[in-house]
Amino acid sequence: MTTEGKIKQALREMMLTRPLNEINAVALCEKAHCNRQTFYYHYQDVYDVIASILLKENVPNFEQAKDIKNCLLSLIKYASTNFKFLASCYNSAARDLVDEFFYSHIMSKVFGFLSEDINIGLSLNGKRNAARRYASFVSQEFGYCFKTEGLNQTSFERRIKRFCTISITDVFPAILQMGKSEKLR
Repeated sequence: MTTEGKIKQALREMMLTRPLNEINAVALCEKAHCNRQTFYYHYQDVYDVIASILLKENVPNFEQAKDIKNCLLSLIKYASTNFKFLASCYNSAARDLVDEFFYSHIMSKVFGFLSEDINIGLSLNGKRNAARRYASFVSQEFGYCFKTEGLNQTSFERRIKRFCTISITDVFPAILQMGKSEKLR
C-alpha cells in the first residue's frame, strides 16, 4: 500500500472511534507509521486527506446504474457502509466535501439520464437545471441524515431509502414538470 493509502486508511480507522476535530496530523502520522514531513509532502492537512478520499472514491455499481433508482441505491449502500466516516466528516468542517460528493454524483448521473431522453420535452439547459434541482434536493437529505443524532447505520439506510423512493415517484416528476412550464414562459 502506498503512503497516501496508509494515511487514508489510518484516517478512516481513527474516525470510527473519535470525532474528526480530535484528529491531527501528528496522531494520523503515528497511526499510519509515517513521519510528518511525508504527510505534508502529500497533504496540506487532515481535511485535504478527506477531500482526496472523496474525490477518488469508487461507489460500487454507481457507474453501471441505468436509472435513477439504481443510482441512488448504490449511493445509499455506499453511505450505509461508510456511515460513521461520512457522518463524522459531515459533522465537522468537512461538511461541504460530503455535500459536494453526493451532489456531484447525483447531478452527473441524473443529467446523463435526462440527456439520453430525447422525448422528455426539455432543452439541454432545462435538463441541466432539473438535474441540479433534484441533486440538491436529495443530497441535502443525505446531509440531514448524517447530522441527525441517534441515527445509526440501519436507521439511516431505512430512512434514506424511503426518502429516495418518494423523491423518485413524487418530487422528480414535479421538477421535470416545473422545467417544462418554465420553458413555456
